[in-house]
Amino acid sequence: MSGAGAKTGAMSDMALGRVLPEGLVGVPLLGDAGPVRLAIVAHEKAGEGEHPCVILRETLDARIFLGAVLDAASRVLQWVEVWVQDVDGLADSAGEFRDAMNNAKLDERFAQRAEAATEFDRTRDAGSPAQPPSIVCGFEKVHPRPTLMNRSTLEVVRPIEKGSNGAWVLCTDDAALANAGLPAYSSTLHRYLYVRELKDQTVFVPVTRGAPTNTHTVGPDEAINPRGELAAINMGGGLMCVRSYEPLSLETYVDQVGGFTSGGAGDVGSGGMLTLGRGGKAGRLLERLHLKLRLIADLVSLVRGEIAATQTPMLNVTASSFGVRAGQTAWGLPSLWSTHAVLRHSGDAAQVTLPGSDLTYFVSSGLQGPTVYAPGSAGSVGGAGSLQIRQVKGEDAGLVVEATLRSQERLFLQAGETIALRVPIGGVRLDLYAIVEQGRTGAPSGEIRFHTVPLKLSDREAGQLKAAEGVMIPGVMFRTIAMTSSPCDLFSLGVLAIRALLVDGKQTLAVALDELQSLVSVLAAEHDPSVPLGLRVRGILEDAKGAGALAALGPQRVTADAWEPRQALEVVTPEVWGDVIGMMVRCMVGSGPDAACRDFGEARAGMLHRVFDRMGEDVRDLVVRTRMMVVGDVQSNREVSAIVSKYLGGAGAAPARK
Repeated sequence: MSGAGAKTGAMSDMALGRVLPEGLVGVPLLGDAGPVRLAIVAHEKAGEGEHPCVILRETLDARIFLGAVLDAASRVLQWVEVWVQDVDGLADSAGEFRDAMNNAKLDERFAQRAEAATEFDRTRDAGSPAQPPSIVCGFEKVHPRPTLMNRSTLEVVRPIEKGSNGAWVLCTDDAALANAGLPAYSSTLHRYLYVRELKDQTVFVPVTRGAPTNTHTVGPDEAINPRGELAAINMGGGLMCVRSYEPLSLETYVDQVGGFTSGGAGDVGSGGMLTLGRGGKAGRLLERLHLKLRLIADLVSLVRGEIAATQTPMLNVTASSFGVRAGQTAWGLPSLWSTHAVLRHSGDAAQVTLPGSDLTYFVSSGLQGPTVYAPGSAGSVGGAGSLQIRQVKGEDAGLVVEATLRSQERLFLQAGETIALRVPIGGVRLDLYAIVEQGRTGAPSGEIRFHTVPLKLSDREAGQLKAAEGVMIPGVMFRTIAMTSSPCDLFSLGVLAIRALLVDGKQTLAVALDELQSLVSVLAAEHDPSVPLGLRVRGILEDAKGAGALAALGPQRVTADAWEPRQALEVVTPEVWGDVIGMMVRCMVGSGPDAACRDFGEARAGMLHRVFDRMGEDVRDLVVRTRMMVVGDVQSNREVSAIVSKYLGGAGAAPARK
């Protein structure tokens, strides 16, 4: 349960060493026996109304605390995140998402993602860095006892019922809840604690927002925290998992690598880069480009691996979804070459099945709100209109309605898209789900032809529909259902690439994205499938008329050093930079013939991760090419070439051996 005054994300970029910072203590979470223990990090003196524990952030169904693996001397062996399942966040999610979820699905989802984090190496791309190992705590699939902390003594408390001395535990017994007149655990989002040993004599403690109460329930303050001295860590006995914590944020790292900020891993003066001053501005530009491309390759691998393991899109990918881990390096080696990205957030998508059909699609929780990283066109639109039923016919799976929808809305839809309609017939409202037919994808007049998915209706409802054939039915409410899937995450990765490569102190992400989409429009209008995308991009950037595009989308944006756009292009080479921009163009889903996916639902079931394959190939190729540009010794190659040319010309030949 969420506590007031929590300091969420307060340590997102703090530097953590091998000792607990002053003012913080490690409180053993699962017992203090043995030389190594898992601790939750707490403030020695928390402020008024402040949670004693350090809360890093909250997600859709979890609250994440800062933790540490300590030895007997309280030295930090590893900084970790302690994920505690907390379902209260779903109360604010979109209705369609919330209706698709229940406690059983949430538990399965949490366990699946915890396992994916533990087994990540099995799904990661070849050549990508291994992720820091998760720690199996034993509560990824089994609910622990509720856990609280005494605000004064900073001790972990697992509450008991004083009368029986029995432990309060999460009630997952649907029969016991039904006997008490309370909602079931498995099919709802409501949760209650009870004392199992008391059987029919137990009372139930609601631990989720809005959970129904009756004579068999008692409030948590009365039953567990009458003096208000306890702070909830895991009041509801939610599932738990432990992941490695990396405090450096993606955006901070990107800006440091580009030289836009100093300090930390990206400080050029600290020896983080290979070239340092030897290569001058040109060397720094190439190395910064290479390091950023390596980071993008990590992001693709992370998202692809997560989706391969869960076969569910994320639909919430932003810069805050990732952190950066600094690896161990030998003395004298550049530290930036050992860093790699890590995944901070899991996805928040849920799968929804249309009633009466096998058609499924994915919806986001809606908690994230509008963001530049999410494709706005993937949202749903709706309105009102009139419906004329052409034919009602019976099939084995149910009734199918063929009809025409007319509306003042401009209905430009793609074949295969789905519309939800609420149709008033005979004093009742029927919910129909329609699939747009090929060749009937709308017109300026606002007319569209469709057939519904098979419906299971009563004889009375079927008769009313049949009787309405040919009748113009006004007042029909409709909305489009965005058939979103992993291409949404591909778009988000494309925007992240723009953030890394085209955003500097003079150009914002919004402007850079708009400039790239303008280039996409030009490429679509002049599309020539016989010419590779990189060459067509190069032609636009090198053309005298393309000075504006080069100024906005040129490689000078990669670095804080001052560059003229065409000079920076010559250093990086038009061939390489054309392919860099081409990689981002392919991520603009549904934007034209160069896009890797036609729409945001174009992903085969069981193969959702394959939509990232082309971007992965593009960025890995660019990483190899730019690495050769950074580590290749151009001056030595020139000297060797001069010597070879000299001897081939016959001058200065080596003396004959005697």
